[in-house]
Amino acid sequence: MDKSSSAPREVLASSLDDAACLFVEARTETLRMANINEFFICKLCKGYFRDPYTSKECLHTFCYGCTRGYYLYHSKLSSCPTCKLNLGAKPLTKFLPDPAMKELALKLLPDYTAKEKAEERTYYQKFGIKRKQSDTPSETQPSPPKISRSLGPSPGNMIRFELYPQRGPDVPLFLALGKLEAPYMYTQSLLKIMYLRKYLAKKLKVAKPEEIEILCKGTVVGPEYSLEFIRRTRWEENSKMVLEYRRQLVAS
Repeated sequence: MDKSSSAPREVLASSLDDAACLFVEARTETLRMANINEFFICKLCKGYFRDPYTSKECLHTFCYGCTRGYYLYHSKLSSCPTCKLNLGAKPLTKFLPDPAMKELALKLLPDYTAKEKAEERTYYQKFGIKRKQSDTPSETQPSPPKISRSLGPSPGNMIRFELYPQRGPDVPLFLALGKLEAPYMYTQSLLKIMYLRKYLAKKLKVAKPEEIEILCKGTVVGPEYSLEFIRRTRWEENSKMVLEYRRQLVAS
């Protein structure tokens, strides 16, 4: 594989709702919150994401509570609230926690959670509702000791890796895909494979992201896994991680 030092590099950020991915050159960029605010809004409650869950079928994101309430209230519906894609008989099982979105929301919107907590306290006081014991710990009860342990890199850390089409004598030609102009990637370590597939589909002009498989050391990795998880459980090397991709083999 040609690793020319002059090859362009791209910064890959996670998909926010319908936006596939945000790509910028390796330089500092200033974003106006007015331009990206809509990507942190739940389409069901019209508020900022709280415990965001993303559909692994269509990649639309909602608050977990909103998603659960939506399908409980509309028990006969099984489609995505946004794009109406059929999610099957048990639509809730198609949604997975989205730590990457949660991390971005906490970083870019640091004060909204504090404001929400303040409004929640005011609401409870106004109507004289007692809050849960876990929300208001007693001063006489000592808080549980904090256990410090090393869990590896912070979720906000960045990761570098390379992305190439799978090649080899055992790979059929009908599964092969083209090579990226810039295979050297630099992105957040919590980015999920589902967003990487969406990026590849856009770059390689593949109709659906689900038609692409990502592999690490010859093993297909699930769309719900993050790059950091794959690096620590699959790659397990100190060198820069290398991932491969190909068309998904669908049994007829």
